[in-house]
Amino acid sequence: MMRIKLFRCDSCEALMINGVFCHETGCRRSRSRWDEESGEWIDQIKCRECGCMFDKGSDCCSEF
Repeated sequence: MMRIKLFRCDSCEALMINGVFCHETGCRRSRSRWDEESGEWIDQIKCRECGCMFDKGSDCCSEF
């Protein structure tokens, strides 16, 4: 039996499109990820060096 997780956003009316979780345009959580362990949205930023997304406040390739 396949288990389906239901995601919700506290800032918009998010939905699933072709199995991909999508926020509404302009949602403040659109560049965030859901942390299952803490039960909170964690803001992310794009690394200037490699282009990967990482948690705001942590390190990737370069210092901010």
